[in-house]
Amino acid sequence: MLHTGDDVGVQTGMMMYLDRWRELLKPRFREVIQAARDVQPDIPVWYHSDGDVRAIIDCLIEVGVTVLNPIQPECLPVEEIADTYRGKLAFWGTIGTQTVMPFGSPDDAEQADDRAVLPGAPVGADARPGAGRAVGERRRLFRGA
Repeated sequence: MLHTGDDVGVQTGMMMYLDRWRELLKPRFREVIQAARDVQPDIPVWYHSDGDVRAIIDCLIEVGVTVLNPIQPECLPVEEIADTYRGKLAFWGTIGTQTVMPFGSPDDAEQADDRAVLPGAPVGADARPGAGRAVGERRRLFRGA
């Protein structure tokens, strides 16, 4: 998996002008992803950005991103994003990194993990391992293991 990303989102939208993102970052991501695909055509491409990045999701898909992380429910309507991009993009996360993970109980984390929205994706695999691992780590921290 090719891991990429930049934190370009804030709680309520992009932290930079969309036209500047398209001008400066989109072409570079396209080049990096294409170089990786020249070597391994079916490589899954993971993109990380905190915040509300709805404005660039279509662009990310266009340049070849197949997995988006973290899809913060505090910033994005998870079900709406899942319905819109089901089959085009996998979501890694979807559990509250500002609510459940830092302040919830182990049961809260477990319930959030059970509710995680995980649409099918071109990568052909469940993109939840990060969320599941985090839940397990939280459980160990709470239990003092």
